[in-house]
Amino acid sequence: MVIRLILPEMDGFNACEQMRANPILAKVPIIMVTALDDHDSRLRGIKVGADDFVSKPYNIFELRSRVKLSLVLITIDV
Repeated sequence: MVIRLILPEMDGFNACEQMRANPILAKVPIIMVTALDDHDSRLRGIKVGADDFVSKPYNIFELRSRVKLSLVLITIDV
């Protein structure tokens, strides 16, 4: 799942936490897309369960590669 960090109803951190708490969604890979490029935001994202980060403006080929890698990793259960 590709999720923006800043969302209208809740932030991506809370969305990530809720997904990780749901047994059905807990193993879905989460890639956060954010304009925030500070260490604290990335660390907080990792703590709530994000698998990867892509900074805005992002390159579509990089994003696609990260999504493919995330899908490969869940198939080998890393």
